[in-house]
Amino acid sequence: GHPLFVAFGVLLVMMLQTMYMEAQPSEVNKHALRKSMTSSMKFLWAHMTLFASLVAVGVGLKILLAHLETELHAPETWLICAATSTSLLSIYAIHHAHKPGFKNT
Repeated sequence: GHPLFVAFGVLLVMMLQTMYMEAQPSEVNKHALRKSMTSSMKFLWAHMTLFASLVAVGVGLKILLAHLETELHAPETWLICAATSTSLLSIYAIHHAHKPGFKNT
């Protein structure tokens, strides 16, 4: 039980971090903040959403680890799923705020 859930949490965080880093362009002139005011606002709002959802992911993982011996209730399950989904959607929005066609290395 316990080591498996810890491994799940570490893997989830590492995957989100890798996806975030891959969403950033390697060329400075392809960055959303250099494109337009609209893309800059999309980039900033997506980051605000990402920060809030990452906090919720952390809270959800802490709740998951605290309830290893008992069954999780629906609100806790929804918290983990919704926070992870929102994090993924935020990373997707950050990726698409940059100029289309950038190649990441």
